[in-house]
Amino acid sequence: MLVHSSTNLPAEDVLLVDDIPTTSVARTILGLAALVDRGISPAQLRATVEVSLDRELATMPWLWWLLEQRRCRGRDGVRAMEEVLALLDGLAPTESWLERRALAVLVEGGLPRPETQRVVRRSGRFVARVDFLYELQRLVIEVLGYRFHRTRQQMDADARRVNELQLLGFDVLQFTYDTVVRHPGRMVADVRRGLGC
Repeated sequence: MLVHSSTNLPAEDVLLVDDIPTTSVARTILGLAALVDRGISPAQLRATVEVSLDRELATMPWLWWLLEQRRCRGRDGVRAMEEVLALLDGLAPTESWLERRALAVLVEGGLPRPETQRVVRRSGRFVARVDFLYELQRLVIEVLGYRFHRTRQQMDADARRVNELQLLGFDVLQFTYDTVVRHPGRMVADVRRGLGC
C-alpha cells in the first residue's frame, strides 16, 4: 500500500464524505497521475478521468485549472495528466508544453481552433511542419521556446522555413515564451488581426 500525505492541501481540494475529509475527485486524479509508470498505467489514468467526467464528478475546465496550478509547483504527474486531458479535450497533439499553452491561449481568447502540427507541402515536396495553421486565411503561427530556438543552426533553419512559407503565400506570426506566458493578450490581438477578425 502506498500512502501519500500533504502538508499543503488547498481548501478547494478537500471534500467531506460522511464527515470524513477526503481529497476532491480532481485532486485524487492528479494524485493518480503522479503514479503513472509507478503502478498506474496511462490507460488507467485515462479511464479514471473519463469515468469522472461521465459521472460529472469533475469537469474539463476544473481539471485543466488544477493542472495549471500544480504545474507551477513542480508536482509529479503533470505531464501524464496533460497528455490525457489534451487527448480527451480533443486537442490535437502538440510537441511541447509551450505549444499546448499557446493553443489554450488562442481558444480562451475566443479565436477559432487552428490545425496543429500541420505539414505544408509544395508539389508533393515537404516544406515545413508548422505549430498552428489557419488554412483558409493562410496564417501560420509558430511558438519559439528558448530551449529549441537559440542555436545559430536552429535560428538559420527557422529563418529558411519562414521564408519558404512566406514565398508560398502564408503569413507567419511567431511568438516567444514570454509573449505566450506573460503577455497572452498580445498574442490573441496579433492573431485576431492576422485572421482579419
